[in-house]
Amino acid sequence: MTDPTFTLMGTALFGLSPSGSATVLRYGDFDGDGDLDVLVGNNNGDLQLFRNVGTPTSPSFTLVGTNPFGLADVGNFIVPALADIDGDGDLDVLVGERDTGNLFLFRNAGTSAAPSFTLEATNPFGLSGVGYKAAPVFVDLDGDGDLDLVVGKSSGLVAFENIGTTTQPSFTLVGTNPYGLGNVQDYSTPVFADIDNDGDLDMLVGETNNSGAPYGSDIYFYRNVGTATQPSFTLAGTNPFGLTRGTASMIAPSLLDIDAR
Repeated sequence: MTDPTFTLMGTALFGLSPSGSATVLRYGDFDGDGDLDVLVGNNNGDLQLFRNVGTPTSPSFTLVGTNPFGLADVGNFIVPALADIDGDGDLDVLVGERDTGNLFLFRNAGTSAAPSFTLEATNPFGLSGVGYKAAPVFVDLDGDGDLDLVVGKSSGLVAFENIGTTTQPSFTLVGTNPYGLGNVQDYSTPVFADIDNDGDLDMLVGETNNSGAPYGSDIYFYRNVGTATQPSFTLAGTNPFGLTRGTASMIAPSLLDIDAR
């Protein structure tokens, strides 16, 4: 087990300058060139795509546009989740919306290099609205090779297990705050990765704190003390590994290898 150490590099790095507030960044290769691009959701309900015109080790992002390739505004304060949900080799987009708590599927009817998205369904594949402030993320929680879904909301985290396949998903509700996950302040925005390098997935979750004292927002670390197939999470720290408390009312972490090292 090896914990990381983070150092603040700055703000608005690599050409990223999304508009709006309450921005949530998610990463995927939208143009099939082998490096990661960035899709950003914001308070206005827009999705902004930034293409990486640099390299995997030296990224440089440029704005492609707002709601490009058939993506659309579905409400307020939206959070995108990226995955090849139907196993056809390209990225699809699932969007959570604040006010309704619904999940909107934009299926990619194009290709991995030339995406074309169509709003196909609301709460597809057996999913359901989770209530106020839906923030989805795909993750294989049970290690069976298909993608499950965890959705943050205003009062915790909701898990859906994929009991279908990698090409025909079918989700069933596991519950709220299962596997030892807990409720943070508000607007839980989770991401998963093997943070401590022990072979299973851990979680960082951001929050919104509009009224707490002191004003600001924190990142909570849940360490998986179970296994890759039977997760068991325990709260192991707030703003760990050199991370710092946010000075805005909302913080939404993202995890990626930005410099390919």
